[in-house]
Amino acid sequence: DLTVQKLADDGLRTIMAVTLKNGAIIARHKAADPITVLCIGGSGEFSAGPEMSETVALLPGSLISLDGNIDHEVKALPELQIVVTKYKNAS
Repeated sequence: DLTVQKLADDGLRTIMAVTLKNGAIIARHKAADPITVLCIGGSGEFSAGPEMSETVALLPGSLISLDGNIDHEVKALPELQIVVTKYKNAS
C-alpha cells in the first residue's frame, strides 16, 4: 500500500508526502536530482548504494540527504510516513 501526495512544486524543488503501509517497499530506483527524506511517522529502512549495502533505520525525525543518481530503496516496518524533497539542479 503506497500513497504519494504532491505538497509543493515551485520550480526549484518538489515536496511529496509518502505513506507506505503493510510492509510496502518502494523498489530500488534512482532520482536524477538530489533528494532529502524526512521520516515523520512510523518506522522503516532506507537502503542505498550499488549493492543496497548502506542501510539506515527510519524513525520519526530521521533525515537523509542523497545525491542524484544513487540507487536507493525504502521499506516500511510495517508502516512509514516520509516527506521527500527533490531538489532540481540549477543549470
